[in-house]
Amino acid sequence: MGKRTCHLRDVCSYPIVALGLCSSHYQRYRRCGDPLWHEPDRKVGRPVRSTPKPPCALRPDCEGFEKALGLCEPHYMRYVRHGDPLWAGQRDPLNKGKPLRTPAKVLMPTAERVDGEQRYCTTCARWLPLEEFHASSSSNAVAGRSWRCRGCSLAYHRLRRFGVTTERFEEMLAEQDGVCAICARPPGAKAMHIDHDHQCCPTNGVTCGKCVRGLLCAGCNLAIGQMRDDISVVERALVYLKLHRRAPLA
Repeated sequence: MGKRTCHLRDVCSYPIVALGLCSSHYQRYRRCGDPLWHEPDRKVGRPVRSTPKPPCALRPDCEGFEKALGLCEPHYMRYVRHGDPLWAGQRDPLNKGKPLRTPAKVLMPTAERVDGEQRYCTTCARWLPLEEFHASSSSNAVAGRSWRCRGCSLAYHRLRRFGVTTERFEEMLAEQDGVCAICARPPGAKAMHIDHDHQCCPTNGVTCGKCVRGLLCAGCNLAIGQMRDDISVVERALVYLKLHRRAPLA
């Protein structure tokens, strides 16, 4: 006696796994409630389990789905790496035709990016003191320093994690008059921290970019993080401070 085949005999002849369905139709039934569910705009091998993502907003002929900032993953990564989502970089004929990530690698060999006490940043294309570069032990580091300066590294971190460009960061800082949104003090030597809603994106990785709330100094950012963004905890802390506040010295 042969194996029983899927009940959807008109479209399938695979053996039954559960509920009279083959493995493929059973998984569609579990995930979407319909064994014949089909999403025509899905990516190959990655079915949409809930609301489909919006398409890339850059060009109407782009078939990708939004990853961040309204861009699909290829256009978003080009924007992060090169500042232009439509960047079509040169290709190195001596390296299997791989794209060159920055023109600096063509214009200046790695060994020439250090000149005495100065280092060449491949992102902003400037010569800066070695103190402006983080210490690094990676394989592409030169003289024990990163190939990207501190300012460019910080800008890359803001864009990658929060979707905040340098221009948007400067606008937010100007809207707050250059001070912390809580304590109203300037940031000092350290740069402002970007605060986001942890209920929307609870992890410390890449956020959606839509839950950014404002700019805080390091102390205030750490304080509300330790209080877990809980308003009741903040109110009890205020009552506690008022209860134990000492009279000013004469």
